[in-house]
Amino acid sequence: MPDHLHGILFVKEQLDCHLGQVIKGFKTGCNKAYREMGLAVPSAIVPSAATGSQQRKQEKRDRSLDDREHGQLWALGFNDHILSGRGELANWKRYLQDNPRRLAIKKAYPDYFRVRFDLQVALHTYAAIGNRFLLQYPHKIQVQLSRSLSEGQIKEKVEGYLALAREGAILVSPAISKGEQAVMRAVMNAHLPLIFLTPWGFNAFSKPGHQYYEACAEGKLLLLAPWPHQNERIALTRQMCLDLNSMTKEICEWKQK
Repeated sequence: MPDHLHGILFVKEQLDCHLGQVIKGFKTGCNKAYREMGLAVPSAIVPSAATGSQQRKQEKRDRSLDDREHGQLWALGFNDHILSGRGELANWKRYLQDNPRRLAIKKAYPDYFRVRFDLQVALHTYAAIGNRFLLQYPHKIQVQLSRSLSEGQIKEKVEGYLALAREGAILVSPAISKGEQAVMRAVMNAHLPLIFLTPWGFNAFSKPGHQYYEACAEGKLLLLAPWPHQNERIALTRQMCLDLNSMTKEICEWKQK
């Protein structure tokens, strides 16, 4: 891609060092080749009153900002995900192949794909991706369905929520129960607006998942994460579910001042 690289690494034997060291070595080698090819722009020498130690610290800070004048092709750090579930490899291959198309969408609607970490809604602060203006809609409805509902009851509830969304309501849901997940899928498939509370936090590299990308581009989706990002997903506890439902209700009742 124009500003980053995706790759899938196959680790077939025990490594003598942490995988992060392997990535670091790869990036260091690229940086060296980048400088040797003469692609780095020489930085101007500016007289400074700083001590040698202070100047070195300042140069280190400059490099951390991916300043290519210092011959650094890569920014610091990387984002990884271990593929462990059945079908994940095929899904990620499709994701990488579809990356150029998603980039075109992202360039057309940049604000919908920018992670914001300080979105205050009532008493809570969220990380957010998507159309934040959905929060301003006056008619927001909480989607909360019991786990004990039958398939027939779930189908009836889905039709009811879809009717409300078609009339202009913004549905808000953490999609915890089977019924809530069915409502969310139906709303997404109908290209209707939705605010989704996800328990899995975002980091600076986060992007909306495969099924959410087009919805974000259409301005029909807002993803809110109340808790910090974690590389490994943990099982939802009862208290976490109660908290998500409480936040959902709070968002529906919240009016921006």
